[in-house]
Amino acid sequence: MQLIFTVGYPIPRVALYQKFVLLFGLGSGSKIFTIFLECIFPIVVSTYYGAKSVNHLYIWPGKNMGANDRKLFGKVFLSGTTPSIFTGFRIALPIGVVIAVLTGMISSNNGIGYFLVYLLATLSLSKVLAVVIFISFFGYGLDRLLLYVRNRYVYW
Repeated sequence: MQLIFTVGYPIPRVALYQKFVLLFGLGSGSKIFTIFLECIFPIVVSTYYGAKSVNHLYIWPGKNMGANDRKLFGKVFLSGTTPSIFTGFRIALPIGVVIAVLTGMISSNNGIGYFLVYLLATLSLSKVLAVVIFISFFGYGLDRLLLYVRNRYVYW
């Protein structure tokens, strides 16, 4: 598993977007699959290393008290790994926003990516800057929302 993610991580999956268009068509399926592939790597890698960092000193007492594997997974292992999972989501979130805009720029006739290409083609540079600022605030808002969810459900 580690070999797959170590070898697959440096591949620019957005460069495979044309192949995904052939597989899934020009609609949302190819865009969603490209965003998924770009975002899954940071989430899985941070989850993997978060799982490896769970201290066995927390697992052994649970086993000695008779907890089954399901209870150990939910109460100890998942609780110790959840901060790393959210870290992976925070890393993947801006990547997903960038890839969503990029795939919209490549093959769309509506949306913010298409609008950005249209503004670039008409040399409306002030409006391009406004769209870029909007995208950055949108990403910031998504990050704040993710932090809110993390702070609400992850008990430190």
